[in-house]
Amino acid sequence: MIKSINYNQTEILRDIITLYVPDDFANDYCGIDVDLTYGCGGFYKNKLVPEPRYKFDLIPLGPGVVAADSKKIQFSSETVRSIIYDPPFTAGRKTGQGLIHQRFTGYRAMDDAWEDYRLTLIDCYRVLRKKGVLIVKIQATVSGGKQWDSPFFIKSVAQQLGMEFLDEFVLLSRGRMIGHNHAIQQHARKFHSYFLVFRK
Repeated sequence: MIKSINYNQTEILRDIITLYVPDDFANDYCGIDVDLTYGCGGFYKNKLVPEPRYKFDLIPLGPGVVAADSKKIQFSSETVRSIIYDPPFTAGRKTGQGLIHQRFTGYRAMDDAWEDYRLTLIDCYRVLRKKGVLIVKIQATVSGGKQWDSPFFIKSVAQQLGMEFLDEFVLLSRGRMIGHNHAIQQHARKFHSYFLVFRK
């Protein structure tokens, strides 16, 4: 039974691949073609899902990862079967300010984040084949005292581009990291993120 809620992101990715990512029988491959934000390869460390064919990141952190901007994907139009995109979700980062900002990279402001998301989705749409699948891991956040519903924004942009929204998986967090200003909290702290699945 594949469920929509899980504490393990790799199990979620495995389930998405099982349900929605078409096998490439010609090349005997059943994983993700392109990871735009590979990082340290956290999705693939326990071998539940195969490594992606192509590993990209703005700043490569390991061997085999190619330096690339997710807004300018290095493929011709309509040539890619599947993509995963896991961008930063924080903004207004200040060095040493809270565990969340120490652990994750972020944008100068959430407007910058959303513009980055939008331009990346446009290029994902360009390179995906017809019926190609896009997986986006994203989290809502609070920045500047304001709620930023990034999952809703991603859905809206993808659907405006003509992508079909297929499914939504919720990744729950066992950890309870908190921001630097939790003593004056004004919004509910988010302990979950989403895997959103789209088809061109």
